[in-house]
Amino acid sequence: MDPLTALSLASAVVQFVDFGISILKAGNEVYRRLDGCSIRNAAIEDVTTDLQELMDRLKVQPPKSSGTPLTPAQASLNCLVQRCSDTAQELLGRLKEVKANGRGIWKTIPAAFLAVWSKKDIEEISERLESYQVQLNTHILAALR
Repeated sequence: MDPLTALSLASAVVQFVDFGISILKAGNEVYRRLDGCSIRNAAIEDVTTDLQELMDRLKVQPPKSSGTPLTPAQASLNCLVQRCSDTAQELLGRLKEVKANGRGIWKTIPAAFLAVWSKKDIEEISERLESYQVQLNTHILAALR
């Protein structure tokens, strides 16, 4: 076996072992928790749920009696609130997918595998939600001026 092939094989084995260790660590954490998810995912879920409730309160409704349409700033805020709310729902759905459905080794290992496999997607959705949150802060500060 030539050295390049051996190095490639060794690299693949190390990656596989690292992935396996990540699954076992995540599985152990999920197994020990009563809610069936990792501490990190539970924290993300709590923050996202809180943000979702805030989005429901931020939505601007036009006055029913006057019949006047929303101002451009209010319409823009509503659009941003809706995108933020949709992204929060997407994130909560993804977090629900990676949560263990009960206790036991045969329920936590698949959940741990999905959690490790979906980690990058969850981080990407979280980053998108954070960017909406920054935009919302800017809109709210501008409205207070």
